[in-house]
Amino acid sequence: MRVISIEGLLAALSAVGLAAVARAAPQQAGKPPSAIGWVEGTPVLPLPPPPPGQAATGPPPAGPKEPGIAETEVAARRGMPAILYFHWPVSDGPAGVACATFSVEILRDPNVIALSQQFVCIRVSGKTCPRPVLAKYGVAKFPTVHFLVCTQKVLSTVTSEKKPEHFLETMQAAIATNRRILEAFEERRGQLKALLGKGDEAKDKGRYAEAVKLYERVIATSGGDPLELDARLRIEEVRMIGIFEEGETLVKDGKYEEARGRLQVVADFELSCRVRDKARALLPDCDMAVQFSRAVALRRTDPLAAIEALGKIAANEEYEGPFKAKAEAMIVEIKESWDKKSRSYRPSERR
Repeated sequence: MRVISIEGLLAALSAVGLAAVARAAPQQAGKPPSAIGWVEGTPVLPLPPPPPGQAATGPPPAGPKEPGIAETEVAARRGMPAILYFHWPVSDGPAGVACATFSVEILRDPNVIALSQQFVCIRVSGKTCPRPVLAKYGVAKFPTVHFLVCTQKVLSTVTSEKKPEHFLETMQAAIATNRRILEAFEERRGQLKALLGKGDEAKDKGRYAEAVKLYERVIATSGGDPLELDARLRIEEVRMIGIFEEGETLVKDGKYEEARGRLQVVADFELSCRVRDKARALLPDCDMAVQFSRAVALRRTDPLAAIEALGKIAANEEYEGPFKAKAEAMIVEIKESWDKKSRSYRPSERR
């Protein structure tokens, strides 16, 4: 999934009022579009639970809580309605023929194409879409077209070839409903922004439990406002901060192998947040520390293997952290303390 910056999304939403976005159709310079500007949908699935009898270890993984299409969230954050089109991509069998006919008779209509600019248009291949995602959206045949408002709620569905005029009426109804939702959101938006601001202040001062409670109040009172997504992202960011601080403490205590697991969770977080880059910066040291410890453990039983492993650390051109110098020093120590006659590691008296 594409990485979305929290700061960038918030800046975009504050720069343009959501109600204004919904009222004004995008103005395109030059020739009108000749086709709908589809975005290929990205199905997402929650991570599977651990196998029966196997306890979960480490922090809970980040990721979606239920099946869905990632781009619907982007539409919601932009305050725009979405057209979610499940189609069969090849013209084989009844489904393919039906989709080809629907495309010619409905989706290539100039008025439909023009009005589609007021939507985020998402196309999903029924051939590759996972069954749980199809089940969530109730897709039992192709084509299936859902019209979603900015709360990600399905407003209406089209599953057969209708006249373009009927399809246009459904599109206009979705735009009108989305506009009314956004206007209602504007009335409570000031209060939600104030709660988010207080949460941000608490988060910046390290009062994470307080920040989460404020973000949860936003979620509970949002009524589906896109700011609910901002609050959920902030809660995830606070969770990442907590996991990062655990990993950072483990690094300071020299428990690099344990630290690595936590830092990797933060480094793999899909959204940009302030601790993700810090986690990625610490990971090479953790990797090298683990390799260094394993190599040092071999110095008494297999000095040659230890030197070889340490040499890989010392020769790693992409790594310039502290374990490079430690590896070089340990190689010298092993060579100086290696009893060639007995072929064993014998530290000198002065060490």
